Amino acid sequence: MLVRGPAGYRLDVTPDLVDAQRFRDLVARARRTEVPDAVRVLTLREAMGLWRGTPLAGLTGEWAGRTRESWLHQYVDAVLAWADAELRVGGHLVVIDTLSGLVAEHPLVEPLTVALMRALHAAGRTPRHSRATPVSASGSPTNSAPPRARRPARNTRPC
Repeated sequence: MLVRGPAGYRLDVTPDLVDAQRFRDLVARARRTEVPDAVRVLTLREAMGLWRGTPLAGLTGEWAGRTRESWLHQYVDAVLAWADAELRVGGHLVVIDTLSGLVAEHPLVEPLTVALMRALHAAGRTPRHSRATPVSASGSPTNSAPPRARRPARNTRPC
Protein backbone atom coordinates (compact mmCIF):
# COMPACT_ATOMS: atom_id res chain seq x y z
CA MET A 1 0.00 0.00 0.00
CA LEU A 2 1.29 3.44 -0.91
CA VAL A 3 1.02 5.83 2.06
CA ARG A 4 1.49 9.57 2.02
CA GLY A 5 3.45 10.96 4.96
CA PRO A 6 5.18 14.17 6.03
CA ALA A 7 8.43 13.19 4.25
CA GLY A 8 6.70 12.06 1.06
CA TYR A 9 5.37 8.70 -0.03
CA ARG A 10 6.32 5.30 1.35
CA LEU A 11 5.42 1.76 0.45
CA ASP A 12 3.81 0.12 3.46
CA VAL A 13 4.47 -3.63 3.17
CA THR A 14 5.67 -6.32 5.52
CA PRO A 15 9.49 -6.53 5.51
CA ASP A 16 9.52 -10.14 4.26
CA LEU A 17 8.06 -8.92 0.95
CA VAL A 18 11.08 -6.69 0.29
CA ASP A 19 14.03 -8.55 -1.25
CA ALA A 20 16.64 -6.33 0.39
CA GLN A 21 15.17 -6.95 3.84
CA ARG A 22 14.76 -10.69 3.23
CA PHE A 23 18.39 -10.80 2.08
CA ARG A 24 19.59 -9.10 5.28
CA ASP A 25 17.43 -11.35 7.47
CA LEU A 26 18.68 -14.53 5.79
CA VAL A 27 22.32 -13.43 6.08
CA ALA A 28 21.84 -12.57 9.76
CA ARG A 29 20.21 -15.98 10.36
CA ALA A 30 23.07 -17.76 8.59
CA ARG A 31 25.71 -15.93 10.63
CA ARG A 32 24.45 -17.22 13.97
CA THR A 33 27.16 -19.32 15.61
CA GLU A 34 24.84 -22.23 16.43
CA VAL A 35 23.86 -22.72 12.76
CA PRO A 36 25.52 -25.83 11.26
CA ASP A 37 27.53 -25.26 8.07
CA ALA A 38 25.11 -27.27 5.91
CA VAL A 39 22.19 -25.04 7.00
CA ARG A 40 24.37 -21.94 6.68
CA VAL A 41 25.16 -22.88 3.07
CA LEU A 42 21.48 -23.33 2.18
CA THR A 43 20.44 -20.12 3.92
CA LEU A 44 23.15 -18.06 2.22
CA ARG A 45 22.32 -19.63 -1.15
CA GLU A 46 18.72 -18.51 -0.66
CA ALA A 47 19.90 -14.99 0.19
CA MET A 48 22.21 -14.89 -2.83
CA GLY A 49 19.33 -16.07 -5.02
CA LEU A 50 17.46 -12.85 -4.20
CA TRP A 51 20.23 -10.79 -5.82
CA ARG A 52 19.35 -9.83 -9.37
CA GLY A 53 21.25 -7.27 -11.40
CA THR A 54 22.50 -3.94 -10.17
CA PRO A 55 20.60 -2.49 -7.23
CA LEU A 56 18.79 0.75 -7.99
CA ALA A 57 19.88 0.50 -11.62
CA GLY A 58 19.05 3.62 -13.55
CA LEU A 59 18.82 5.82 -10.46
CA THR A 60 21.34 8.60 -10.20
CA GLY A 61 22.29 10.77 -7.30
CA GLU A 62 24.36 10.59 -4.18
CA TRP A 63 21.90 8.54 -2.12
CA ALA A 64 21.42 5.94 -4.85
CA GLY A 65 25.18 5.62 -5.35
CA ARG A 66 25.90 5.21 -1.64
CA THR A 67 23.06 2.72 -1.23
CA ARG A 68 24.13 0.73 -4.29
CA GLU A 69 27.71 0.55 -2.98
CA SER A 70 26.54 -0.48 0.50
CA TRP A 71 24.34 -3.23 -0.88
CA LEU A 72 27.17 -4.49 -3.08
CA HIS A 73 29.41 -4.74 0.00
CA GLN A 74 26.67 -6.64 1.85
CA TYR A 75 26.36 -9.03 -1.09
CA VAL A 76 30.10 -9.64 -1.32
CA ASP A 77 30.24 -10.28 2.45
CA ALA A 78 27.40 -12.80 2.10
CA VAL A 79 29.11 -14.52 -0.83
CA LEU A 80 32.36 -14.78 1.14
CA ALA A 81 30.53 -16.25 4.16
CA TRP A 82 28.78 -18.72 1.83
CA ALA A 83 32.07 -19.68 0.14
CA ASP A 84 33.73 -20.35 3.51
CA ALA A 85 30.83 -22.52 4.67
CA GLU A 86 30.60 -24.27 1.31
CA LEU A 87 34.30 -25.12 1.42
CA ARG A 88 33.90 -26.55 4.92
CA VAL A 89 31.23 -28.96 3.66
CA GLY A 90 33.27 -29.91 0.58
CA GLY A 91 31.52 -27.85 -2.06
CA HIS A 92 34.65 -26.40 -3.62
CA LEU A 93 33.49 -27.00 -7.21
CA VAL A 94 30.33 -24.92 -6.83
CA VAL A 95 32.42 -22.21 -5.14
CA ILE A 96 34.82 -22.18 -8.10
CA ASP A 97 31.94 -21.87 -10.55
CA THR A 98 30.21 -19.04 -8.67
CA LEU A 99 33.32 -17.07 -7.73
CA SER A 100 34.86 -17.30 -11.21
CA GLY A 101 31.99 -15.24 -12.59
CA LEU A 102 32.05 -12.78 -9.69
CA VAL A 103 35.80 -12.25 -9.93
CA ALA A 104 35.39 -11.54 -13.64
CA GLU A 105 32.67 -8.95 -12.83
CA HIS A 106 34.55 -7.42 -9.88
CA PRO A 107 38.28 -7.98 -10.50
CA LEU A 108 39.32 -5.36 -7.93
CA VAL A 109 37.47 -7.00 -5.02
CA GLU A 110 40.45 -8.91 -3.64
CA PRO A 111 38.60 -11.03 -1.04
CA LEU A 112 36.65 -12.66 -3.89
CA THR A 113 39.91 -13.56 -5.63
CA VAL A 114 41.35 -14.94 -2.39
CA ALA A 115 38.25 -17.08 -1.83
CA LEU A 116 38.46 -18.36 -5.42
CA MET A 117 42.11 -19.28 -4.96
CA ARG A 118 41.25 -21.15 -1.73
CA ALA A 119 38.55 -23.08 -3.58
CA LEU A 120 40.91 -23.89 -6.45
CA HIS A 121 43.49 -25.13 -3.95
CA ALA A 122 40.85 -27.28 -2.20
CA ALA A 123 39.99 -28.80 -5.58
CA GLY A 124 43.64 -29.46 -6.35
CA ARG A 125 43.66 -26.97 -9.20
CA THR A 126 45.76 -23.93 -9.90
CA PRO A 127 44.40 -20.63 -11.12
CA ARG A 128 44.38 -20.41 -14.90
CA HIS A 129 46.32 -17.63 -16.55
CA SER A 130 48.42 -17.06 -13.46
CA ARG A 131 51.04 -14.39 -13.91
CA ALA A 132 52.95 -15.39 -10.82
CA THR A 133 56.64 -16.07 -11.22
CA PRO A 134 57.40 -19.78 -10.70
CA VAL A 135 59.37 -20.41 -7.52
CA SER A 136 61.45 -23.33 -6.32
CA ALA A 137 60.84 -25.16 -3.04
CA SER A 138 63.28 -22.75 -1.39
CA GLY A 139 61.15 -19.80 -2.51
CA SER A 140 63.58 -18.40 -5.08
CA PRO A 141 62.42 -17.66 -8.64
CA THR A 142 63.10 -20.34 -11.24
CA ASN A 143 63.86 -20.00 -14.92
CA SER A 144 61.13 -22.39 -16.03
CA ALA A 145 59.30 -19.74 -18.04
CA PRO A 146 59.63 -20.12 -21.80
CA PRO A 147 62.26 -17.87 -23.34
CA ARG A 148 61.04 -14.68 -24.95
CA ALA A 149 61.30 -14.41 -28.68
CA ARG A 150 63.96 -11.92 -29.68
CA ARG A 151 62.84 -9.00 -31.76
CA PRO A 152 64.95 -8.12 -34.76
CA ALA A 153 66.72 -4.80 -34.39
CA ARG A 154 64.96 -1.96 -36.14
CA ASN A 155 66.79 -0.12 -38.84
CA THR A 156 67.24 3.36 -37.47
CA ARG A 157 69.07 4.76 -40.46
CA PRO A 158 67.14 6.99 -42.86
CA CYS A 159 66.32 5.42 -46.23
